[in-house]
This record gives sequence, C-alpha cells and structure tokens, in this order.
Amino acid sequence: GLGETLESPHMINFLEKIKDKTSIIYTSGVPLTRGKIRDLIHAELKILTFSFDGKSPLGHGSGNPDYIRKFWGKVDWVSQLKKEMNSNIDNFTSIYYHK
Repeated sequence: GLGETLESPHMINFLEKIKDKTSIIYTSGVPLTRGKIRDLIHAELKILTFSFDGKSPLGHGSGNPDYIRKFWGKVDWVSQLKKEMNSNIDNFTSIYYHK
C-alpha cells in the first residue's frame, strides 16, 4: 500500500487479531507517539522497523538535523517504553538505514 502505516485507524485492531502471527511494520517514525508505541506493544507487534534516509536530501526530513534528532529520539522512546512495560519482544525495534 501507499502512505504511512502508522496512520491507519484500523492498525491496532488488526494487530490484536493476529497476535499469534509474525507481524512487521515499517515506518519513517514521523507519526510515532509514546501512546502509539504503547498500543503497538500491547497489540504484540513483533517487529517495528524504522526506515531512515540519514542526511540524504531525498528522503523524509531531507537531511534536516532537527528531523534526524527527532528520529533518534523516537527510537529511544521505543527502548524506554519496552523497558517500562516489561516487554519481552526482542525484535521490536530495528533500523533500516538508507545511505
């Protein structure tokens, strides 16, 4: 499909229905909030992959340093919330870095 996966209003309901399956979401991380991270952990998403274009002017954020700082901040949120929620989902966060 097209667009940002995290924008789907039905995503959490769908994930809750497939808890026994391997579920993977690829995201730029732009719309990710602490609340959405909690929802994804509760819904037992197995793998959350951040797609990142780094300092390239072609991708999300166009290499803007503020965007890059926010991106890594959201990656940190995921780690913090996994710890706070005692999540045992090992592969919840991965980074796909485009050079």
